Amino acid sequence: MKMREFIVDYQATYETCSRCGKAYAGSQGLVSNPEITDAKFLASLHACVGNPEILLAIAFDDLTGASPVVSNLLVLRTGSGVQMCFVEPEETPWGDKNTLGKLLTRQEALASPLKEPYFRIADVIVDRLPHLHFFLHPYNL
Repeated sequence: MKMREFIVDYQATYETCSRCGKAYAGSQGLVSNPEITDAKFLASLHACVGNPEILLAIAFDDLTGASPVVSNLLVLRTGSGVQMCFVEPEETPWGDKNTLGKLLTRQEALASPLKEPYFRIADVIVDRLPHLHFFLHPYNL
């Protein structure tokens, strides 16, 4: 599936971090593609733990038709590119205040049949939103 087949609609947000209490910029939006279900997302651009990081909450409708399920991913800049991993809900700036759906733990996300789509959508979000891309790659326009 090619990146250009995804449609991304988003808006900027400004929130307060539940970990450090500082204000941070972010985004919320929708990623759609004809081959997979739509994904809602929240993104935070924050550096309260040192390195610049992006935290994403990505919600897909549950495959059973139940309420949406949400995985949280940490996106970090590394020397050779970008690294992503699932994190626990309490490790995010929005903590348990996420309103997108049922929050999955890190282990639940790793075991989810939606594991690959979560990472695919995270790639699209980081690649398509200029402020997120620049946050991770400030010298690579």
